[in-house]
Amino acid sequence: MNIDEFSEKVESYDDFLVFLDLLNSDFSNKSENWENNRLDQFLESLSAYCKEKDRPSPSWKTFADILIAATVYE
Repeated sequence: MNIDEFSEKVESYDDFLVFLDLLNSDFSNKSENWENNRLDQFLESLSAYCKEKDRPSPSWKTFADILIAATVYE
């Protein structure tokens, strides 16, 4: 299962921890596929993505969605 597929299934804290490990592995192995592969770019995109989205009820899936979006959001 790839990280995008797994991010759709995050429902618990334990799932989120697995997701973070997958995100780290994805960056380690395929950072060239990330639009925002520097920390400053990633954090800027993370902030921009959060500001443009409706404020959903916080959940582990919401956190996973936000982090996966920050990898490519411009």
